[in-house]
Amino acid sequence: MGNALGSSAAAENTAESGASEPHHPSLTDDKGATGAALAMPAFPAAESLMDLLPAAIYTTDPGGRITYYNAAAAKLWGCRPELGKSQFCGSWQLYHPDGTLMPHELCPMAIALRERRPVYGIEAVAERPDGTRVPFLPYPTPLFDDTGGFVGAVNMLVDLSEHKRWEAWLARRVQEQAALYRFTDRLYRAASRRETFEAALDAIIDALSCDRASVLLLDGRGVMRFAASRGLSKRYRRAAEGHSPWTPEATNPQPVVIEDAQAADLRRS
Repeated sequence: MGNALGSSAAAENTAESGASEPHHPSLTDDKGATGAALAMPAFPAAESLMDLLPAAIYTTDPGGRITYYNAAAAKLWGCRPELGKSQFCGSWQLYHPDGTLMPHELCPMAIALRERRPVYGIEAVAERPDGTRVPFLPYPTPLFDDTGGFVGAVNMLVDLSEHKRWEAWLARRVQEQAALYRFTDRLYRAASRRETFEAALDAIIDALSCDRASVLLLDGRGVMRFAASRGLSKRYRRAAEGHSPWTPEATNPQPVVIEDAQAADLRRS
């Protein structure tokens, strides 16, 4: 991108002055309204363009010191690193997808600068100063001038948060469908009420990723009783038995969801 923008700017200068001037595919000292830049020989058009892009983009000098970043990069990092001092990446901390620490000097941008080659396909996680984490995919690419001189690198960071949410949602749906299939198969083969209850408990735990579950049935007097349970103490079962948020006449009872039992206002009855 830097070379293309540089060629365009050089063509404009040639048309006006009649002479060709060498150019560098880096950024200017013309500060944008939302990004940040350090004085370097380059083109206002490149910086202005990157300030408008929704993608997180930043550049460094050959030593890895950040010379420019746009507003999208600052948003992804959750901070505005100091130009000319912060190295390789503006994030507070970096991690590998498995949660292990990724030192800044070993991040994809550092590798790209050290080996002077693009480094793609290495996913990372940025931690912001407030502790939130953002999964992203970097695209660090070295920059060279017309004479082949190494002038730094540009990096685009693709936020994977939404992709990860959809990925988790899809995995959850697959897990639920698999649990339902296994339950249906075991229900068909069950030879006793106990086997039916065990199949139901397994399906609930697998589908909802929980470690406690129960099956309750109304007895002949209309009292809700525990027919089977897993992970529930006798004390809890004694206290909860006979209590139900649904009436015996309910044909399609809706689940009652409490996100945080400790924070919920559960008054004694």
